Amino acid sequence: MALDERKRQQKLAKKNAKRKKSIMTARQEQSTVVNLMNDPTSVAIATSAAVVYECHVSKKLFETGLGHAVISKLMPNGRIAMSAFLLDVYCLGVRSISAKAMSPEEFREQIRLIERQDPMAKKDASYVKKLVESAEAWASGLGFSPHPDYHVAKQLLSDIVAENCTETFEFGKDGKPMFIQGPTDTAAKVRQVLATLTKSCGAGGFEALVMVGAAAGDNA
Repeated sequence: MALDERKRQQKLAKKNAKRKKSIMTARQEQSTVVNLMNDPTSVAIATSAAVVYECHVSKKLFETGLGHAVISKLMPNGRIAMSAFLLDVYCLGVRSISAKAMSPEEFREQIRLIERQDPMAKKDASYVKKLVESAEAWASGLGFSPHPDYHVAKQLLSDIVAENCTETFEFGKDGKPMFIQGPTDTAAKVRQVLATLTKSCGAGGFEALVMVGAAAGDNA
């Protein structure tokens, strides 16, 4: 092989290697969402060195009984830490959690995905903290524990002053707890919830909307 041809091949190989590296980097940057439950360092940063970015709450939360409360924080590295709480304000309190760290673009997409099913309004951070903690405390008083990831996700609320919110929240439906069976709630789950409500509220002290046969043990 001639010297000029060898140099050309070497130059081409370097160019291809650089292009391949750029493609790999781009692919990695396309999705950089990190689960905060597996990333305690990001949780610590978001708790101590981040500022509130945006907060959102479902517009019809108290009309339907179920909806989201979202807090996000801008971290020093430019990424967004987000905790999204799915709240059941009629009965169970904090039903589920989504806590992630991501780019601002990915955060915007996360909000868009939620709003496709659950339109939200922007709220003050103190409103979100008071709402989330009040819902959890109310449900705990009935005998229900929050989602297992709650105590990690709520760390993003730790430096926010709930007392700055003057709103008051009325949980339950028409003065009583009301359990509405969700699509993933098994018959066993239904029985457990109804037993807990009966113990804490007494027969007739709550309302329930469940599938026929669920409380009796069908589809357990």
